[in-house]
Amino acid sequence: MVQVLLKHSLLIIPTIKESEQCLIPWAFVHNNQLYYIRNPRTLPHEVINVTAPLYTEGILYGFAGFLYEEEILGTSKTYWWSPDSSKLAFTAIDERNVSKTKLFFYEVEGKLDGEVKDHSYPKRREYGLAAPSEVAGGVVAAVAVTPSSV
Repeated sequence: MVQVLLKHSLLIIPTIKESEQCLIPWAFVHNNQLYYIRNPRTLPHEVINVTAPLYTEGILYGFAGFLYEEEILGTSKTYWWSPDSSKLAFTAIDERNVSKTKLFFYEVEGKLDGEVKDHSYPKRREYGLAAPSEVAGGVVAAVAVTPSSV
């Protein structure tokens, strides 16, 4: 049932019982590692680090860096829930062998003039293409099985 309150506001009242409602599974990336939050009704505020057992510096878990986001995938988010939320698929993108180039960031907290940072991005060669070893150190897809009470 939808009730119009104002011209631009809607109040949505669920027409199903609370016991039949689904919880949205939450996952996020922090410091190149992938986490998910368990069902708050079973274990409140428990955050699970999915990638801790396999973490390696220089590999992006569940997140596409500048190279893959801009040139290949068109998105930075590289993790997906299964329809029943029992599995979390994600990528592990190895950028350790990708050459660095400098990019300027205008919006840097605490700095009025911005900042220059290194980013993984293959440099253009005389023949117009990056060397294959610079483009992809490797992309791996993985699936984490989450507890049934996610």
